[in-house]
Parts: sequence; C-alpha cells; structure tokens
Amino acid sequence: MRARPKAGRRHRGRAVRTAVVLSTAAALIAALPVGANAAPEPKAPSGAAQGWTGGKTGSGGSTRQPALPEEQRDAVLGKSYTTSDDLAWSTSGDATGFHLLTAARADGYAWRTAATLAEPGFEADSWIGNVCVTGSGKRAVVAYAPRTFTNDQQLMSRGAFTAVVELATGKVTKLPFQASLAYFSPGCGTDETAVFSQFADDRSARNETRVVRVDAATGKAAEPLALAGQVTSAVPYGDDVVAADGNRLVRIDGKGARSTVALTRRIPFQLKADRDGGLVYLDRPAVSPSARTKAAAAEDGAVMRVDATAVKSGKGAPSKLATGTLAKMDLTSSADGTVMVTGETRQAVSALPAAVRRPAGAPKDAHASTDGKVLVTAAGWSGDGKNPARAGDTGAERTAMIDLKDLGTGRTAALETRPGGAPHQDAGQKLSPSLEGVGSTAAGKRSASLAAAGDPHNPVEAERTCAVARGDVRQQAFQPTPRQVEWAVDQAISNNLNKLVSRPANWKDTGVGSYAPQQLFPLKSLTGGGQIPAQVMLGITAQESNMWQATRYAVPGVTANSLIGNYYGTKYNSDGQIPDPWAIDWSESDCGYGITQVTDNMRASDTGWSSLQQKAVAVDYTANIAAGVNILIEKWNQTKAGGMTIANGDPKYLESWFFALWAYNSGFYPEADASKNKGKWGLGFTNNPANPLWKANRTPFLENASGTDDYSHAAHPQDWPYQEKVLGWAARPISALFKPGDMQAGYRPAWWTTIGDRTALKPPESLFCTSANECDPSKIGPNDSNDPGMGACTRSDLYCWWNKSIPATTWKNCAAGVCGNAIHRFDNTYPEQPDENSYAPRCSGGVPSDALVVDDVPSGIRPSGSANRCPSAVSSAGSFEFTFADSGGFYPGKIDLHQIGAGYSNHFWFTHSRKTGTTDANRLNTTGTWKLGKALNGWSRVMVHIPDHGAHTQQAKYEIDTGSGSFTRTRYVNQKIKANTWVSLGVYNMSGTPRVRLGSQTADGDGSEDVAWDAVAFQPLPAKPKHIVAVLGDSYTSGEGAGDYSPESDADHGTDRWNACRRSDNAWSRKVVLPGTSTPLGQLSDDWSSTAELGFVACSGAMTRNVWNSPFDAGSQSFGEGQFKEINQVNSGVLTPETTLVMLTLGGNDGGGFTNAMMDCAGIGTNCNEDPNFLPKYKGIVDQTMIPNLSSTLSDIALKAPNAQIVLMGYPELLSRTVKCAGSLYYMMPEVAALAELVNHADSQQEKLVGQLKTGGMKIAYANPVDAFVGHAGCDDPEWINKIVIGPNGDGDFHQGDPVTKVSGSCTADWLPEGCLSRESFHPKSDGTTGYANVMKSRLTALGYTGS
Repeated sequence: MRARPKAGRRHRGRAVRTAVVLSTAAALIAALPVGANAAPEPKAPSGAAQGWTGGKTGSGGSTRQPALPEEQRDAVLGKSYTTSDDLAWSTSGDATGFHLLTAARADGYAWRTAATLAEPGFEADSWIGNVCVTGSGKRAVVAYAPRTFTNDQQLMSRGAFTAVVELATGKVTKLPFQASLAYFSPGCGTDETAVFSQFADDRSARNETRVVRVDAATGKAAEPLALAGQVTSAVPYGDDVVAADGNRLVRIDGKGARSTVALTRRIPFQLKADRDGGLVYLDRPAVSPSARTKAAAAEDGAVMRVDATAVKSGKGAPSKLATGTLAKMDLTSSADGTVMVTGETRQAVSALPAAVRRPAGAPKDAHASTDGKVLVTAAGWSGDGKNPARAGDTGAERTAMIDLKDLGTGRTAALETRPGGAPHQDAGQKLSPSLEGVGSTAAGKRSASLAAAGDPHNPVEAERTCAVARGDVRQQAFQPTPRQVEWAVDQAISNNLNKLVSRPANWKDTGVGSYAPQQLFPLKSLTGGGQIPAQVMLGITAQESNMWQATRYAVPGVTANSLIGNYYGTKYNSDGQIPDPWAIDWSESDCGYGITQVTDNMRASDTGWSSLQQKAVAVDYTANIAAGVNILIEKWNQTKAGGMTIANGDPKYLESWFFALWAYNSGFYPEADASKNKGKWGLGFTNNPANPLWKANRTPFLENASGTDDYSHAAHPQDWPYQEKVLGWAARPISALFKPGDMQAGYRPAWWTTIGDRTALKPPESLFCTSANECDPSKIGPNDSNDPGMGACTRSDLYCWWNKSIPATTWKNCAAGVCGNAIHRFDNTYPEQPDENSYAPRCSGGVPSDALVVDDVPSGIRPSGSANRCPSAVSSAGSFEFTFADSGGFYPGKIDLHQIGAGYSNHFWFTHSRKTGTTDANRLNTTGTWKLGKALNGWSRVMVHIPDHGAHTQQAKYEIDTGSGSFTRTRYVNQKIKANTWVSLGVYNMSGTPRVRLGSQTADGDGSEDVAWDAVAFQPLPAKPKHIVAVLGDSYTSGEGAGDYSPESDADHGTDRWNACRRSDNAWSRKVVLPGTSTPLGQLSDDWSSTAELGFVACSGAMTRNVWNSPFDAGSQSFGEGQFKEINQVNSGVLTPETTLVMLTLGGNDGGGFTNAMMDCAGIGTNCNEDPNFLPKYKGIVDQTMIPNLSSTLSDIALKAPNAQIVLMGYPELLSRTVKCAGSLYYMMPEVAALAELVNHADSQQEKLVGQLKTGGMKIAYANPVDAFVGHAGCDDPEWINKIVIGPNGDGDFHQGDPVTKVSGSCTADWLPEGCLSRESFHPKSDGTTGYANVMKSRLTALGYTGS
C-alpha cells in the first residue's frame, strides 16, 4: 500500500470519458438551448475574448476524400509518385481504441487503419498515445492508454501500454511492460530500436527514471536501466541511449553509465538523432530572476545540433541552427533521420547540415512521412466551428481529417478517413502482457479471501473494493444532459441545490433513500468568502469525465453503471506483494465516481460517509457535483491556509484557482505532515509546469501559437499539466453530446477582456520553479551541478513541492482586469432542467399476447431510470442468469460486462465479442441463459428482443434447449438492427422447460463488437406451423434492387463491419403467397402467424461458398463480399429437420461469371458478341465452377433439412432484346443477345443439375423465371429489372473511396458517369420481385406443395 497525503486519494487510474473534439467551435455557443421561461442570461462584455473564435484548424471546411483523386496526383505529388515507398502516418483516438493510420504515396495517400490498440475492461472515453517510427520506416512503436490516465500522476508517469506495429501488415506485438505518457516516450532513432521511459511520481521514495530499450524487429525488450533523477527525451543511438540529463545531453551505455555529450543552456527536449550521427534538439536561453517578472509567453527558443564527432568525444560545442519563439517552433524527422525544423524560425547559419531541413511554411505541429516526401500538417476529428463534430453512435469511431503538404511540389491535400478494419484487429484488442495478472488468482491471504467471495453468476461483485457496485440493476447512474450538468454546477456553487432539488426515496428507482444534495454535502465556505467560478468547476467536469455521471456507453437520459475510475484490482505474487514496483498496482482501485470523479470516502472500507452519501454520489449527478464542489473548496482552503495564492487571491477570477486545481488532481501535502514527508509540504512536482514531462514549447491548452483555437490538443492531453487543461476547458468549452446526433458546446465559456489576456492563462513554466522548492529554472551553464539526472527538480527524490504565493507582479494582476471571468448562466429561478429521453425503451408488447416473456431482470424489479421510461416493474415469466469463466476464483468477464437503461423493459446487458477459443475469449467468457419458469409441451416459437443500440455482432449465437436439458438447436442472429425489435429464433417442439443461452465468443470476435442480452419470449403454438420456410441464396433472393433493406444488412460501408447482404422487405420470398394461404409469407412472419415461420438469410453477392456447410471465413471473398461477418447460410440455424420449404437463387456470382460478363460487355467501343472467346469462357465458368459448387451446396442443404421441399430459382434475361434505352447505353443489341444466351445456358444447366439430384433422391425442383420476364426486362415497359443504377443507394452500397471500390473500380470505371455503380444495377425492382414471387407460387402449386 502506498502512503497517501491528506485528502490526497482524489485521483488514481480513472477510466472515464473525454471530450469529443471539434476543429473549432464558435458556433456551438449560440446553439445551446434556453429555458422557456428563462431569466435574461448574463453575457460577457462586448469585444471580450470568449469561447471559440470560429477559425479553422487545418482544412476543416474543404471537401475531403479518403485519397488524393487520381487526376490530381501528378500535379500534387509529381509524376514519379507511383514508384515511391513513402508512407504517411497519423493517429486518431476514440472510445474504440487508439488508431494508427497509414497512407502510401504510391496509392495517392489513400488512408487505411494499420492497427487499433486498446485493452479489454477499460471504459475509456477515448484512447490516446504517442508514436515514433523506426529507421527502416517499417515499424511504429507505440505507447497508448485511456485519456484519463493523464489525470493520475502514477499512470501518467508509467502506466501507458506499449506495442510495436508493422506498418505494412498491421501486425501488432504488445509488449510486457508499461511506460510513461510523456510526449517523448517512446523515442526512435535511425535503426530498429526504440526507447520507452518510466518515471517516479510525487509519492515515490526516489527521483528515478527507467529506460527500456526495445528491438522493434523482434519485439524483445532489454533489461530496464534504472537512472537517478529525471532523464528525459531518450532515444536510441547505436548500442547506447542518448537523453537529456539536466542541462546536458548524455550518452548512456548498456549498464546505465552516463557520459556527457554536450552541455546545454537549459533542459534540452525534442531530441532527434539525425542520419549523419548528429543530435538535434530544442533549447531555451537562460532566464534570470528579474526576467521572471515579465510574462514569459514569448520566451525565445533555439534549434541546436551536436555533430557526430562531438557525440562520440563529448568535447564539441553545440551549434545553433535556427532561432524563434519557443511556442511557435518544433522538430520532426523522417524515418531515415532527416530532421526538419517546423514552425516560425529564423535560420542562424548560412547553410544547414545535410541531415537537417527547414521546409518553408511547415506548421509547428507537422510531422514527416517515413521518407520525408510529405508533412502531415494537421490531424483532427471531423467538424469545424460551423459544423460540429459528427455525432455518431456512442463509442463509435470518429472520422479523422488529415492534411498533407508535399515538400517537392509545395501542394497540399485535405483528406479524411474513418478508422476501422485493421488487418489484425483482434491482436490490437488483445490483453496486454503487462495485464496478464488482472483478475487472475494468487495465493496470498487477501487473494484467497477475495476468491472466496467471488460468485460465477452474480454480476455484482461482493469482492469489490469500491463502495457502490457495478452490475446492480437497482443502482445504475443516471446520465444527465450537459445542460443539466451546467445547471447543477451553477446551483451548487451558489448553495441553491437544496432550494431546487429534493430527491424522494428510491429516486429513479435507484434504491437510494430520500435526500437533498446539499443536505448530504452542505456547501463549505471559501476561506475569504466568495464562490467558485462556474467555468472552473465545469472545466473539471470536462477533464474528469466528459460531463458524464454514468459510463460512456450511456447517452443523456439513459442509465448505466456508474462511471468508476479503475474499479478492478490485481497483480500479486504468492506473498501478496506487487511483483514489480514499476508496475501499476491495479489492486488499489481508484474508486473515483461520476462527473467529478469523487474518490475520497468511496471505498467499501471507508467510514467517512454514510452508505446514503456514497450511493448518491454514484448515481445522482447533483449529489456528485455537490460533493465535487466541496472537494475543490477544500483544496482552495488548504492552499490558501498554506499562504498559497495567485495575485490577490480573489476567488472570482479563474487564474486564482491554479493552486486549488493542482491540489484537486494530485492532492495537497499539509505543513502539519511535513515531518512525514522529509520536511516538505505543499503541491507535488508532477503537475508543476516546470516538470520536463510536460512539453516545454506547449501553447495554452486548446490554443495554437497564433492565439486561435486548436481543438486537436484534446487528442494529446499528455502534453499539459492538469490545471492547465481545466482552465483551457473553462476558456473553450467541450463539445458534448446532448442526445444522439446532437453535439453542442457543453456550457457557456468564461471570458477575458482581451485575447492576449486569455493567452496568458498559461503561466510561464519557470514561475513555480525556484530555490524555494529546490528547483533550478535556468540550467544555463557548466558551473551548474552535473549530478546525474538532476533536472529542474534537483533533489534525489521528486519532493520539489511548491508552497509559495505568486505576487501580482510575476504573472497576472487580476485587479487590473486581465484575468478570466465566469458566466453564471442559471440563477436560482431555473428549476432542474428536463431529462432527455434518448433511445426510448420498449416497455412491453411487440409479441403475441399469449407469449411468455423472460426478461434479463427478475420479475418485480424496476430497473433504474426516469419515470417516463417504463413506469412499471418488470414482469418476467422465468429467470435469467450469467455464467462467468472462472480464473482461479476470480471472474474477469465481469470487467467487460455493462448494463444500459434501454431496450425491453428499459434494461439490457452487453459485452464485447472475442474470437472463439482464444486466450482472451476464454478468460473473459460470459454466457447468459434465459429459462422459462414452467414446462412447455408442444410447438412454440422462440423470440429474442434486440435493443436499438449496444448490439452490434453479426454472429450472435443463440442456443436453444427444447426441454431435454441439453442445448441441441442453434440460431445465429445479426444483432445490428438498430431498433427495439423482436426476432424469431425459430419454432421448436418443446418437451420440458425450455432455455436459451447466448455467449460472448464468436468466430469473428475482436473485442470491438457488442453482444447484447435483452429479453426472450416463448410463443405457444396450437400445432406445428404448416410452413417452416428457409430462404437462402444471393442478391436475387435477398431483394437487391427492390429497396427497403433491413438495417443490419445495409450498414457500415467502408469499414471492416461492412454488411451489404441487403435483405429487402420487398424480396420475392417475402411476397410469395404459399399454397393454402392468402397472405404473403413475409406478412405472416411479421404477424407471428401460427401458420408460417420464415428464416431469411440470403445475402447480396453470395457465392456458393458463402452458403455451403463450412466454418466461417471472412476471407472467403474479398472484403467479406457475399457473407460479410455473418455465418455461412447453411450453418445459420434456419435449416432444421422440421423445415418444410427451402427457396433460393444461387450460383451467378461463382467465378465472377455474371458480373464479369456484364462488365466485359459494358466497355465503350467494344462488342463482346464479336469476341469468339466470350461465350465459351463464361459458359465454361457455369459448367466447371457454378454447377459443381451448386451441387455440393444443395446437398448440404438437403442434409440439414432432409424433409424440406427445395426449390432452386433461376435468373431472368436482364435487358430487353427489342428495346434500347438510355439505361442500357453501353450495351449494343448483339451484346444483349449474347448475355441472354449466357443466362439461358446457366438456367438450363441448373435445371439439368436439379433433375440429376432429384433422380438421386433429393426432394428438389427448379423454377425458371425467363418466360415470366419476357417483355419486362430492362428497357421494356413495364420494366421489372433495373438497368444501370448510379449510387450509392443505402449505407451498404458502394461508396467513393471505400476499400472495395478502389479494387473493383465500381466508382472509377472510365465509362461510369458521376457516382458509383450501385449494387442495385441489373437486379429486379419491386415489380420484378412480385413477378418472381408469382413464378415461385405457380411452381409450388404445380409441385403440389402444401407444407407439413
């Protein structure tokens, strides 16, 4: 256990939400709603600097493509681009992971996702990280972590996960250690090695650094080197490491011995090893004590270099290459070691060394591609000041905007990409080796006692450390809107919450007793009077939690598990000790709850608060804010009592809260405890702006070097100390989700008199570094101490704690009107703001009145939620139980189990799918089982409710026990329906108590897709349905071309989740009227008829290999075509011994036959009919590929459905033989005749095959649609078949820039007009599917089919 400062257990390892980032956001301010009877809203003075200015970052407003258009590539990249090996790279982070993006010059810098890195069990709102590229340009070395690791000094210092990614293949090798999130870790040189750094923190006994050298080619790490002091900016150099060591550059050998390379003026940073063996870095001039009396926002900087000879000898003097304003300059380098000076600088030498360049017009934050051909000049999320960031599903990938500048031509490109589809997605989501102990067993007394308390079925952990459990249906947190949060902050800081809020017992069915928020947490008085500025507290809510009380999976108005920082524990040796003092002690749960991440008194063992207080903090945003406000007041009072004030210490100004915010994050060490802390007291060094962990040339958070907006900072918050981030959020509000699809500024921003006053919100870095805290701000010459590792903090530990006031003369004199001012938007005339009602639940119904519904919540329980969301308690006809995989008495699957107040009866559970049989899948395996409360004897339909979000897997495997006690039947469901919908799992003859179970493992699982458990229903039927129908096949059966596609089968173009099966409500199989019925089959199915059951799994693009009996293989066709991530149709579960009828079309896609034939004939100026090889070639594909494959597939179908009548339908002629029209522009009449001959050949061969199979005993028939379509082909009137259709039409259709269209040419063929060739081309329209249905009806009547 670690020693803690008083009230210092505020923040450790929280996993919470981050800001959804915009490029700029001025327009957001005006978009905030105002109450109907609102009092006049206070406003900033005219001309004040407030909020977002409306300027753009990069090229936010330009039209963007995923790649440079081919017609522009020669001009932008030069004519030789196709032979280049150059690779641009960038990163983007969101709730799904940290994405490493790459783009090859030879492909016009078409962006793709090389890897997505994340760890299971972390409820991260956004993943962040640092990347460097090795000397070969082949590998990226990565440190990545949840964004909120930057809120915790231990996790910031050494908690990031580490990995190596092969840029070409996307192969991910996760490394078995953690590292710092400091901007320079990892560091790469000119070979294949990299260096990660780890650092001590305020509570560490020693001021120490560890560097870990990694061979990126093998993924092997050398023994860590422990070094005294803060050794920063480490990079590999030959067999050694070079780094900043105080005011000098040092070379560190394999045993940790240091030798001086060169003395520097101050602590050097941004160290780059160049291709000629030199070292290039940024340095700063000396700062005398008198100079600190001036605002240091414009400190000069210099680009310095030590040549190879001096590096080896340690005797050379650094040379100055360029100078400029430090905050406006930076360095980048290509993989080969060409260093580039970016930003605004003045060259200080007549000629730069060959290994150093100074590209004209290169923005400060630009970074080089692998060969240095281009600079990535801007990278951020989609949106700008006038168009907020696109708001998709909660937790979805965010579209990344990336700007490039070609250094040869000087031309630029504005591109974008949506991350996803990493080639090794499962490896990127696989558990880091550094976490292998999490949730695992250990011998020790504590582990044994916890294991004994574990329960393999209850999602509520009796063994938890934190006070309020996850997984409790009755104690979910309510997710407020940002408007509600701002209202609550305004009322809490002014002591008005009790006037406006009184929670009755069991508020929102949370099971909590009655209370008023500020009765539980009476507002403390500020020493000296006054109140907290609203934007200071709002900035805390933005940085701590993204203004969220519940987990990131819940949108406003919805309930879910409380947002809890680092809830789970774990890594112990058999003696119960932490095996590595540098490893994170996950067992010491942070227990930070809700919006303000309240930590104190929130452990189960804490006795400072009552259970009522703990629960209120966990579930109610108003109570959480009331508690958080008091914590901040306590920090103000502590620092003020210690004599620590800014200027005159007037609390109405934002800058006055700098010390209190510092303490809010990392605790305050009171003077009374100095004897316990080596005589030191005050504020720890980790958040000190002088700490070299923070990038020295940083600008104010969310502001660029020009003083305008820069929201890209939110993507790498690890460059700023906590208090600078909070004040940055106060000045420029977070973009927050008010409801799905609605992003706005989260709150009103603070204001300053001038823009310059706001820029000076960031203090000079040397302000808190003096002899008073044994901190040396100068590091200016050889007379200073060269003791190893003595950086700004000169102590052998990091106890350079600050406890002095800051006079008005050294930073800001608030009395002179230069400080930030709050806007108190809601006075006490405003009532509590209304709840949102996102994702409204289905409270009951949707199934026949006699159906027996088994919910995922016990009967009699009302899940937490607003009163308008389902006022009645759950009525369940059975039970639901989880089973979690046992890992030595611990159940790690609980880590990744989540609940949401939506779906059926306002509650469902979900986890993330993982690939069957893998280590992670087995350890995290979670199975949910529904059991009816009584036996059934006879036929019943089994139905499952799919919620409208949080259900994404295309392979939900439901297993059915018909009463025998064994799960003997299986049905796969694509859950991504995006609506509260009941789906049939089939009809079964029950003979006992039925059960249904669903597990978290799938054949395609990679940790990124949700598997949801909601309700199940059993519909007793009077008898076996007369018609149990399975519909399989390709696009002609799915209904491609007829529109109205089911959402799960028409989704996510351009991503690895793409599904274009395009099953239409207008498909012929749904329109067919079966013999003995008078209603279309689809309508019977929709009405839960006792007469008919329909299993419809046909998929556009399907080949026979996507249908027949074989294991799932996403690569059976390129880009998953014809199957996507759905299970093979024969194995989907729709075929059973009880099936009475199977209908399908199939074979036309095999060998590319029909599609390629159509394309061959579409060419301008060619006539496929004149090609003597055309018909022999494609008839050969029919004879040698289609027919043999079809024979095997039909045999597989017959084995699965041995009692069914199988009817194979053929294909019609596509274009009129007598009428030519605009839509057949590219087809001459002789070509139409040739295509018709091919179709008729295929039909005759299929019919011949059916005859052979029937002779062999198969119950099969053939239906030929050709005659029915005569006079109704494309160009005929009436026309039943689409001609050429230009798309995209639907989300699953071909879109410009999608990976599949780059290969297929569906959007780039020279004969295409503007747009893409739609999948609907040459497929039946709705009238055509009606014609098909009539052909099938006639054939079934002729066969004498009557069902069972």
